[in-house]
Amino acid sequence: MSKRSERKQRKQEKLKKDVRMGWIVAGIGIIFLVLGIVGVILEVSEYREYTTAKESIKVPCEITSVSVRTAENEYGTKETVYDTKLTFDVDGEKYSGEKRFYEKVSKGDTREVAVYQKSNGKYAVVRTTNEVALFYELVIPGIGLLAGLLLTAAGIVVAVSSKKEMKAK
Repeated sequence: MSKRSERKQRKQEKLKKDVRMGWIVAGIGIIFLVLGIVGVILEVSEYREYTTAKESIKVPCEITSVSVRTAENEYGTKETVYDTKLTFDVDGEKYSGEKRFYEKVSKGDTREVAVYQKSNGKYAVVRTTNEVALFYELVIPGIGLLAGLLLTAAGIVVAVSSKKEMKAK
């Protein structure tokens, strides 16, 4: 086999690999896209359900577990964040939820927490109370959407251009 035909064959194999990788990247992009869309829909529907709730009350909640971490706030200052799981009673029925605190809490503590009645009649802990908080809740799904769009577009461009180049030769 001549050197020219070997080079041509290697080039064809590289192009096949590029096509395959392009479609893989596009597939990963589609996954990010779907997850971003689902995240946005869930956050907006939860916020809408809260704003149209029949009842919003404060109830004592018992903290059942605490996860402590350090996070950077919008001003660049590090702060301790307490992600908790909690339980509460409304009208004799027990509910559970999650809440983030910025002051020290421990397992077994009781805190007053706002809850709202959902459209199905059950109660849930209020997570997003205003449009600014909703914006911050939508940042991660929004990044997922953008990453999905970019990866999908890049993957398709690579796959299609490599496929065209293969056919041209």
